[in-house]
Amino acid sequence: MNTAKLTILQVPLDNLSSDELKAKIDQYLAGSEPRQIVTVNPEFLLESRSNEPFRQVLLKADLSLADGFGLQIAALVKGHYLARHTGADLSKYLFALAAKEQHRVAIINWTHSLSSSEEITKVLEKLYPKLVFKIIKAERGEAFLDLSTLLEFQADIILSTLGAPFQDQLLAELLPQTAIKLGVGIGGSLDYLTGKAERAPLLLRKLGFEWLWRLAINPQARWQRIFAAVCKFPFYFILDDLIHPFLYRPNVVGFIYRDNEVLIVNSAKENRDFWKLPQGGVEAGENLASAIEREMYEELKLKNYQITKIYPRLFRYRWPRGYSIRGYKGQSQSLCLLNYKGAKDGITLDYENRDYKWVKIDELIDQVDPVFEKAYTLFVDKYRQSQK
Repeated sequence: MNTAKLTILQVPLDNLSSDELKAKIDQYLAGSEPRQIVTVNPEFLLESRSNEPFRQVLLKADLSLADGFGLQIAALVKGHYLARHTGADLSKYLFALAAKEQHRVAIINWTHSLSSSEEITKVLEKLYPKLVFKIIKAERGEAFLDLSTLLEFQADIILSTLGAPFQDQLLAELLPQTAIKLGVGIGGSLDYLTGKAERAPLLLRKLGFEWLWRLAINPQARWQRIFAAVCKFPFYFILDDLIHPFLYRPNVVGFIYRDNEVLIVNSAKENRDFWKLPQGGVEAGENLASAIEREMYEELKLKNYQITKIYPRLFRYRWPRGYSIRGYKGQSQSLCLLNYKGAKDGITLDYENRDYKWVKIDELIDQVDPVFEKAYTLFVDKYRQSQK
């Protein structure tokens, strides 16, 4: 299988066969570094458009697996086959593996889940009698207060039923604080084991109509989620992945800040002073994080910084009539906030820029070329929001 990542709505997805996924899991459990797997569906991608911390979790996850027929259809439209791995199937595999290999499993169970901790305990003890596990109750959106219990249990695997984005953000926060080797958000997967929810028949699952089954079983609870997956996701996929890439050149802008100052460069492409934020195009197959890292290194040899936030497609504009680059009519700019920790004079310019300087963030608009006023006013506003 072609294991190259496939990007949909600016989130890269791993394309692994079942055997390749199992090999990865074995590798993670044999290692010493904490690893996170996310099972992504169309709702995840829609949420990530407006929830930047969640987007960062998806981008930084060790594996991002497609869990949704809509993602497979989107991949086919882009000319690729994308393997699907559901949270329900993955959790069953992990339980069986843990019971066989004697891995300890911690389960963070949402207090309002359909399945109570007692019901989950009963079914796991029946299905996997050799499984060593511990269930810890938790609420959504609150700080995890039971870290001592988790550390004392010494889990190898941690699963969370909090649902997205809560489960994945919590695991991203918890894993570096523990010796746990693998964390996975599994949503309501355990409800299938306890019988509180019924999975669609196998044929419907293979045909991609599991969403229709869920809607028929529980229309009141499911219609909003189904609407998002069936209507909103295709709309944004067509707009962002199919239309805009042909009209607007994808572009990343680096807002490099330190000590309430921001770095600007004087472009060598102009015959006059042309101060601006460093920026560059997104190449085929790149996500925004990898694009900004490449551009900042090429233009500035920039190291020792942290990407704190990425705002995808924040500002779009058309070029003057008669001007184009590679057939594009304009640019779609994504803002990347970069917290620089190196020396302010430790910048090495390439041929594209003749000079650089640090300016007060409040004075940025006055220091750059007037053509950037509208976009940079928005960028400064986003920076200030991120600092609150």
